Formats: sequence, C-alpha cells, structure tokens
Amino acid sequence: LSNGSVILTLTIFAQNNITEQNSMTLTITPPVSVNAGPDAEICQGQIFTTAASALNFESVEWSSSGDGNFEQTGMLQTVYHPGPGDQQTGNVTLTLKATGSAPCPDAIDDITITMKDSPMIELGRDTVLCANASIVLDASSSQAATYLWSPGGKTTPSITVDSVGIGLGNRMFKLIATGSNGCAAADSVKIGFRIWGGLEEWKDATVKIYPNPSHGFVEVD
Repeated sequence: LSNGSVILTLTIFAQNNITEQNSMTLTITPPVSVNAGPDAEICQGQIFTTAASALNFESVEWSSSGDGNFEQTGMLQTVYHPGPGDQQTGNVTLTLKATGSAPCPDAIDDITITMKDSPMIELGRDTVLCANASIVLDASSSQAATYLWSPGGKTTPSITVDSVGIGLGNRMFKLIATGSNGCAAADSVKIGFRIWGGLEEWKDATVKIYPNPSHGFVEVD
C-alpha cells in the first residue's frame, strides 16, 4: 500500500514439469477524503470564509443550498456571500465535493452556516435645529444589550443633543448597538445647529432703529 502498487504473479504447474507464469501490476489509488470544516455562526450581513481540507483529490467544487455565491467554487479556502434568501431563512448548507482519480468515488461533506440577527436601530434623518433647541436620539431596541455613542462615549439607549454640548454647525453622531449574541449594528445621523435671526429679507424697505445711543433699549420701525 505504501508503494502504491503491487505485482501479482500467477504460476501454473502442469504435468511433465512444465511451468507457466503470468504477472500483472495492480495499482492502488488512495481514496479521496474531504472535510468541509465545522458548522459555524455569523451575524446577518457578514460573509463566511471556509476552512476546508481534503486529501488525494484532483479537484474540488463548492455548492450552496441557498441563493448566495462563492468567490471561487474550485478552492478549498474561499469566501461565501449569503444571499437575501439565506438571510431570510437564517441558515444555509454549504457542500464540498472532492473528485479523485478513477476508479475511486467522489467524497462529499457539508457544513451548516447559521445567521444570527443583529439589533434593529434607526436614528432617523439628518436634522437642523435652532441654537437654543435640543433633540433626543433614541435607538432603544429589544435586541440590543449594549450601546456605544460617539462622540461622547455614552452607553445609554438614548442621548440628548444640544448646542451647549457641541456648539454651532454640524456634527455626526454614530451609534453601535450590540446584541446578547455578539452581533452589532450601526447607524449615524447628522445634527446641525444654527442661529436664526427670525427676520425675512425685505427689498426696497427702510428700517429705523432708535434712539441712538440706545442705553440698552431700541425701537424698530
């Protein structure tokens, strides 16, 4: 077996001391073996990198029970991108077939990839407010176990944003929410603060402000 072949000889002893021999070489091809790797869990939206192995093969081919796709189907180590159907179902079976030399049969192994849910969070649309106003960003989710806001580093489900904390202008706020299963989701929103004069632009208008000096009080006509 270690040599990969053996010579078989048939000897025929006939009468009158006549002997005949015939030989043949029997080639022993080692069987194909394949291991698709252990079952795995990933978070929704993530890709999966295979960790397969095989012996005595000439070629390999991956296939999926779902609607995702492989970057390379003919490699032991490849990347699988789950499809929408995989995400909706929550799991997919990946099958690896290894083909060896004839007359040995193919070897097949498969793994199940389970997709865990990530928290559902929504911070809303970008918003512009008056300088003296404030807004509450609330991302409370029953699927989230921890929260991390930036900037600020707060760990509450909601925060209050005002111009006292960030000043005038625009600032981007980002939240990372992580579920108890270790899966995380992120969202961001831009909040801006402006100083509004409260007066519309008038064309061809005359404005009188008096008295001058005002001593702290003025009248506008």
